Parts: sequence; C-alpha cells; structure tokens
Amino acid sequence: MKFRAAELADLPFLIEIQSQWPTLPQWIADGFRKEIAGSPRSYLAVLEDEEAILGFGGLWIIPPEAQVTTLAIARSRSRRGWGRRLLRHLIGEAVRRGAGTVALEAAADNEPALRLYGSEGFRIVGRRPKLYNGAVDAVLMELSCRRP
Repeated sequence: MKFRAAELADLPFLIEIQSQWPTLPQWIADGFRKEIAGSPRSYLAVLEDEEAILGFGGLWIIPPEAQVTTLAIARSRSRRGWGRRLLRHLIGEAVRRGAGTVALEAAADNEPALRLYGSEGFRIVGRRPKLYNGAVDAVLMELSCRRP
C-alpha cells in the first residue's frame, strides 16, 4: 500500500470510486482535473496497492488551516481501515504544509464517517442545514493538530 499524488491517468478510477457512493458530493471530471493540476494550496492523493487504486482524498491547505475536500474508498475495499489510513495521511500532509487545524464536513446521516472522524479526534463545531440534497444537514468538524 502506498500514497501518492493523483495523476490525470487516475481520473477514470477516481470517477468510478466516487460513483459507488451516491451520497458523496459528486465532482465532475473538470473538478478532478483542476485538483490534479493543483496549486500549492491543493493536494489530491490516491491510496493504492499493487493491484488497484483503493481510494482517494483531497485537501485545500491555507495555513494555519486545511480543509478535507473529499475522501472515498472503493466500496469493495471499504470497512478494512483504508479510510482511516487515508484520513491520517491527509492530516499528516496538512500539518507538513503548515496547518494547525483540519476541518471537514460530513452528512449528518453518514454514521460510519462521523464515527471515524470522531475517533480520530475531530470535534463537531457546527451544522449546515439541509446541505445534502436539500434534506440532510452537513456536520462541520475540526481537528486541532499538534505540530512535530
């Protein structure tokens, strides 16, 4: 297993993984292309093993804060700890690039994601009413990071 920056050749795999989770905010191909082309403030990572891309996650970093923009694991590989490893990688990258706080949001009805984020130290700091499909609240969470 390894982490690396996403490349344009990964685009079909990213779109396929994203499509497996209909409740995940769906990025269009151009959105992925912009993140892959990147800027010093963005980072899109893939997690892969010797067989395939297992998942992807993104960050926007504007020190002293970072925002997790997306995180998804292939459905066939979910519930095996890969999401936790990917989240930890993103947090580490955010800290490496100068962030002291990492923020994210999740759908209020996405209990597995909320449990994962809570178990990694994220705390709830707010809500955005009916953000997802005009029906489900977004739960805003933050993690205060210790700098090495």
